[in-house]
Amino acid sequence: AAAFYNKVLGLETSAVPFPGGTYTCVNPAEGGEDAMFGGIVALADDPTEAKTGAYWLPYFEVPDTDATVARAEELGGRVRVPATDVTGVGRIARLADPYGARFAVIRSAPPQT
Repeated sequence: AAAFYNKVLGLETSAVPFPGGTYTCVNPAEGGEDAMFGGIVALADDPTEAKTGAYWLPYFEVPDTDATVARAEELGGRVRVPATDVTGVGRIARLADPYGARFAVIRSAPPQT
């Protein structure tokens, strides 16, 4: 997938380890890693996902991952992966809305200088 997006969109990649695998970050070639806006995880490396084929998992930046998880549960959502710290990336959680649509939330880590 990374090679495809590089050839079609000119995106560059970098790897970040996360519990259970590697997260391949994507960013515009001219922006460098500081412009990272998304990523790719091989389904085989992601034990939390059903092996139903490729899909997109949108991430929403939130001010407080834990508070957002709690609010989602209050409103009928489901926690698929509890809030977890990923070094150099931030605090993430995977959720589903009351109808089963999957999404994730993140409070990004401050840039390292």
